[in-house]
Amino acid sequence: MNPFKHITIIFLLLITCYGCTKTELLKYDSGNQIYFGNISNSSSYKDTFSYSFALDTLNRDTLLLYIYTLGDTTGNHRPFNLSVLKDSSTAIEGKHFIIPPPDSLFIPAGKTGTTVPVIILRTTDMYEKSFRFILQLKPNNNFETNIHLLNPLSDAPVSLLKIRFDIDDLLKKPSYWDENADALGSFSRKKLELFVKQLDLDISKFYTENPYTGIQLLNYSKTFQSYLNEQQQSGNTVLEADGSIMKMGKDAQ
Repeated sequence: MNPFKHITIIFLLLITCYGCTKTELLKYDSGNQIYFGNISNSSSYKDTFSYSFALDTLNRDTLLLYIYTLGDTTGNHRPFNLSVLKDSSTAIEGKHFIIPPPDSLFIPAGKTGTTVPVIILRTTDMYEKSFRFILQLKPNNNFETNIHLLNPLSDAPVSLLKIRFDIDDLLKKPSYWDENADALGSFSRKKLELFVKQLDLDISKFYTENPYTGIQLLNYSKTFQSYLNEQQQSGNTVLEADGSIMKMGKDAQ
């Protein structure tokens, strides 16, 4: 299963204040603050997230960002400023990802937080390279951004105002491919995708530790090579992306 599928990024804030009690912290008197935070499955905090379409058939997916505030609630909606750092991003808004328009970015009346759906779009150029985009919370008339970091004195402080997303559709060579090259032959994404489709295999299993024995891979490779031979004999030679004839390893011939 794609580890990034249906990801919900849950934002929390754990703030420690030397010499301050919890009550004093909640009375933080520098205006209303807005921030990101996160907690992963491993309980390690991050400000960078990776997402790949490679092991899925989705053409788009949605990541839910939770945004919270410190300070009093109000009876009115409070717009906040969430922007894309274009100079630091290689992904293109509207092509690789979509964030809601500014008029829909607000903390609802009576609330201290909200969610922002960020849509990730699958594009053909992700097939060859990874892209990144960075979202940043900026101050406005409703909120200040004075809470910059989580664990600021640690070796790995985490930003509470910026979040980076690395997105791609890259299908890398499975770790055990080379040791089974006599059966599988040289690696290509096109070969692997056609291989699992023709043999009705789960492509995600190729990215777990030792999913198949060497004998199983050899038998699968021989079956797939027979399919390639049949296609060639019928005039439908299967080619690699570089134009060469697709073939399995020497032991599968």
